[in-house]
Amino acid sequence: MQARGAIYHHRQLVFHNGFTGKKYLILLNTPGKKEPYLFVKTTSQKKDKPSTTGCIKERSLFFIPAGRIFFPKDTWIQLYEL
Repeated sequence: MQARGAIYHHRQLVFHNGFTGKKYLILLNTPGKKEPYLFVKTTSQKKDKPSTTGCIKERSLFFIPAGRIFFPKDTWIQLYEL
């Protein structure tokens, strides 16, 4: 059984635009036998995202600065996209 907070590296995730690429996913729950796994995607693409550490409620993001936890680059957890 996998525990919430586990980080996975998906090598061939199919994105909404049809492209396939590598992506880190974070497990949000510890599912029981008949429960689904609930994952969120991450991104290191800043674009117009704020760099305020922690929860960015108005944008449904969570920002982790480079070198913290696991991620070598600045990373945003995309809470709006399960």
